[in-house]
Amino acid sequence: MESHCKIHVKEGNLMQLACPDTNCRNPLPPSVLKSLLRDDGYAQWESFALQKLLDAMPDLVYCPRCSAACLEVDNDAQCPGCFFTFCTLCKRRRHVGDTCITPEEKIRILKERQKLYSIPEEQLLKEKREIDELINIQEALRDSKQCPRCKMAISKIEGCNKMTCGNCGRFFCYRCNKAIGGYDHFWNGNCDMFEREQDENPQQQDDENFGGDPDEDAELLEPEWVLLTYPCPNCGRRNEKLGTNNHILCIGCRGHYCALCRKRVLRGEQHFGPRGCQQHTED
Repeated sequence: MESHCKIHVKEGNLMQLACPDTNCRNPLPPSVLKSLLRDDGYAQWESFALQKLLDAMPDLVYCPRCSAACLEVDNDAQCPGCFFTFCTLCKRRRHVGDTCITPEEKIRILKERQKLYSIPEEQLLKEKREIDELINIQEALRDSKQCPRCKMAISKIEGCNKMTCGNCGRFFCYRCNKAIGGYDHFWNGNCDMFEREQDENPQQQDDENFGGDPDEDAELLEPEWVLLTYPCPNCGRRNEKLGTNNHILCIGCRGHYCALCRKRVLRGEQHFGPRGCQQHTED
């Protein structure tokens, strides 16, 4: 446990400092961490924990002059250390009523100023670092989304659009970038749980290889197991029926739907009945 905690503190991965019991996984209390990490490791953990707490605060920014922590109010902030009032978007002096510049415009202005004016070496290095930081942020956000709570940039490699921020633990939708609580967001028809690959030209098919009947052509193309499964209207995963029961539980998104009408089933007794779909039919 001592080696385990020291490694994760050294890497700054505080989420792994939890009880090793898989049925528990609660965060280790500070008293246990202090006995395992000793004074130096515990001080480093306190520093990381404080920084993680500050980074998770959406209304906390840092002063561009002295780097002190400031509270943001309507995209403006005043430093408690040097009393500098600045815009939290462009990090320049507060400009009420004026439109803030975009990162692209800021990069262009900084580069033009370096060409036109003789800037001291210290200021020049500072502006170059600022340009590199803006470019890196643009590249990071090109293929990623920011967490709606802590603004951490997160990229999706695979899987569904329900994302969990590794920094603050917030759930959000990767498609619309809104904070969500669970999978209900994807059942309301707002966003798809999985990205669906759509053919841009679905009608461009070789008619010479098919007989012209869409149903017959589909049977020729699809294997036998596909014809015996039913796609989920939410995530697109194909699931099998249990016997003759048309009430299907999707293995992928855990949603309930009807095999006959492909609609979501909230209550089986309401959907299946004299005025609805038949719950049991032969394939």
